[in-house]
Amino acid sequence: MTNSAIFGKKGFIAKIDINTLESLWIANLSKNYKPTNISNYKDFILVQSSSAWGSHNIDCFDLEGKTLWSKDIDSGISPLNDGDYFYYCGFTDKKIYKVSWKTGEIIFSVKPAGWFKTYRLIIAGNQLLAISNKDILLIDKDNGEMDLSEELNQFLNPNKITSTLGDGEMFISSISTTSGGAEGSEGYAGVAGGDGGSSGGE
Repeated sequence: MTNSAIFGKKGFIAKIDINTLESLWIANLSKNYKPTNISNYKDFILVQSSSAWGSHNIDCFDLEGKTLWSKDIDSGISPLNDGDYFYYCGFTDKKIYKVSWKTGEIIFSVKPAGWFKTYRLIIAGNQLLAISNKDILLIDKDNGEMDLSEELNQFLNPNKITSTLGDGEMFISSISTTSGGAEGSEGYAGVAGGDGGSSGGE
């Protein structure tokens, strides 16, 4: 068994054997941003990254470091995983997204009415619930159709809800890049980019 972990620095991530100090693989990010969060779900590695001027991006890799897809986002996200898909709430546009893990395709994006509400998501069977302190929306997981159930809202009183638990999985694994040596220092950081290209970019 290999004692390994994945580390991120500006423009790339690397899987390192911490005993031999060998790079098992190195993968470039699609943009020359700093990784802020590295997460693993099933056969996928999701890397969230950001630039010094506030732009954000996500790159998805397989377990061998092969790039599967990448996408611009407006802020960091907390994916709610459900089989081959995940859901998240956009920070700026306030939309709720369903995304394919395999391709990065947006299956649907829907925007609840109003701007001054922040939603958190849970799954209950075939329903996606979006919960704010003002209302609860029922969203069909297949097509994104939204329903404001007055009966459910009256029964649960969303303003009083402080925590939830449903189906689906959320991950919070993170590797910070706020400390450590600069690129080019001793160890894997001396490798500037992965196979087949430079880590340089935007």
